[in-house]
Amino acid sequence: MNRKSEPARFRLRFRASQEHLVPRSTNGDRIITAPLDQEAVRDLERVEELQQQLGISERAAEGVLCSIKHLEGWRANRLGWIDPPIPTLAMANEPPPKERSAQTDADRSGPFTGYVKRPYASGPNKDEQEKAQPYQPKGDSPVGYLTKGLRPNDILVGDGFLERGGAIMIAGPSGIGKSSQAMQIGCYWSCGEVAFDLGAHTALRVLMVQHEDSHNDLVRMSALVGASGLNADLIKENFWIETLRGKIGRDAIKVMDDLVVWHRADLLIINPLSAFHDGNISQNEDNIKFLYGELGALLDARQIGLLAFHHKGKPPKNGKKNDEDVYHEVMYETLGGSVLTNFFRGIITVSPIANSEIYKFVVAKRFEASGWLLKTQHFKWHEDRSKRLWVAATIGEADTAKAVSRKSLEDLRKLVPPTDTIAREILDNRAAEEGFVRREYRALLEEALADTTPDKLRLYKWSIFNSGGQSKVAYSRFEQPAEETAEAIRETKRQQKKKR
Repeated sequence: MNRKSEPARFRLRFRASQEHLVPRSTNGDRIITAPLDQEAVRDLERVEELQQQLGISERAAEGVLCSIKHLEGWRANRLGWIDPPIPTLAMANEPPPKERSAQTDADRSGPFTGYVKRPYASGPNKDEQEKAQPYQPKGDSPVGYLTKGLRPNDILVGDGFLERGGAIMIAGPSGIGKSSQAMQIGCYWSCGEVAFDLGAHTALRVLMVQHEDSHNDLVRMSALVGASGLNADLIKENFWIETLRGKIGRDAIKVMDDLVVWHRADLLIINPLSAFHDGNISQNEDNIKFLYGELGALLDARQIGLLAFHHKGKPPKNGKKNDEDVYHEVMYETLGGSVLTNFFRGIITVSPIANSEIYKFVVAKRFEASGWLLKTQHFKWHEDRSKRLWVAATIGEADTAKAVSRKSLEDLRKLVPPTDTIAREILDNRAAEEGFVRREYRALLEEALADTTPDKLRLYKWSIFNSGGQSKVAYSRFEQPAEETAEAIRETKRQQKKKR
């Protein structure tokens, strides 16, 4: 028999029986037992439509149609439709509740061997899907919500600081140890313990998707398992770390979705957020798409909490901070601006206290639900750095650290000549003579060189040509002209030699 002339229903029935799919019609009968009729012709047309829409083979389109018919059957039985709507691809996006609730330990009986290929709600045909299927209300009236009451199981951390479907953020400058903070939080919360004075309500299943740390970095940070005295078996069972690279935006969210389902996670930790953002994180439009459109859809669909670690951006224009206006300060300092601060229900900022080993943690948003007694807490590294543990600083240590005079970007800029450059080695010596400690000096220099730093505090790195070998590094208050860079001068000399 010519395969092209086969009735679609026959081919679908054969495929379903071979692949153990059990599509059903609206009356509950299996399609493989239904008599051939005009619907067979319609099935063939729908297969061709799916081929054109999705750009897939005929066999793949038949498989999709089988899944759609399967979903049509359980939706009709569950909702009691008399005249069910025409099946669409949107029906393939959500598995039946029984399938969602059937997650057991057997699902993680072996190692994760690959990312699951499943339809995702924010896929390329999302707009067509929403048009084809009317939105089904899932809210309630105020009276209805009062009747239902609070759902304690939705609270993951604090007094509602983080709940299922919600997100919190920890933001701080580069190099302060955000990765170690993420590791410590994951270990403690997976055991139902308190980390940084934030208590998990129960032992949470934690999935951390990270980008920046190497295998050896993760090994070193994992030393806190033994040093903390936590239950290693609980950590092994509940805390999974996945290094994800080469995926951003929607592709990264799809992988996270697969991992959340596989691990049966309660909490997703992303470190750092910017590594998986596929747009300009300083633009509200791109942030709205990524946060509210894609990441928010994942949190809502899987009913998990999110903890994202993020980098701080530019400092206040005047170089000073207003400790009384923490929320507006973090809106300005956090790279991404107001959209990020609105999306994340809870925000904690982390800042090093200059000339000390103490770090200031500030609840900049949702303090009342955090469980903290004060908006500001102080933490430090354990004296034995090999333990990779953060511990609370004493009040005396915090007061002493705050009393030490601070160096600012203005102080650093004064060391650079107004109209000339200064060699890196000379600037290092001047900074030491003026009382800059090494860690503070390096942090301020990095901040001064950042593109987001205001012009009146900005420094620029110059590449000085050296005829005797490697180019030298210098700093200036002004940007180096492109034709004066070491590379440009070398290229000019190469061209001159060719002309000779």
